[in-house]
Amino acid sequence: MEDIKETTAKQKSLGRVLVVDDEDHIRSIVCRMLQAEGYETAGAINGPDALAKVEAEEFHLMLLDLKMPGMNGLEVIRKVKVENPELTTILLTGVADNDEIKSAAANEGAYAVLTKPCGLQDIINCVDNAFNERRVSATIGRPDGFV
Repeated sequence: MEDIKETTAKQKSLGRVLVVDDEDHIRSIVCRMLQAEGYETAGAINGPDALAKVEAEEFHLMLLDLKMPGMNGLEVIRKVKVENPELTTILLTGVADNDEIKSAAANEGAYAVLTKPCGLQDIINCVDNAFNERRVSATIGRPDGFV
């Protein structure tokens, strides 16, 4: 893990991603994988932890699990979007039939919903696409983009 951190520190970051999952091994794997792709990452263990980190630090994207103890992912998105409407959010869910979840997530402003189990490459592709869309928005003068 040290090598990944050193490598990413030397490279220009593609953006800052907060990974929110109550399962340590999933959070750790996703963080390391995104770091290897050039993103800066931080982890949060639950909804309140995520809200505190978003308040204290700047993130461009939040990738979060739906089912977490205390506060689910949709509740976190709802609260984050009040203060940080520009924060891109991607929701991960283990619910197979998730049309209702996709609809609720879209209503809360989520960029995408990924169904677990999903491959690590699926997560990378979704994160890359979200960042690319935000960059395009910034280049055509829309106020919600970042460079």
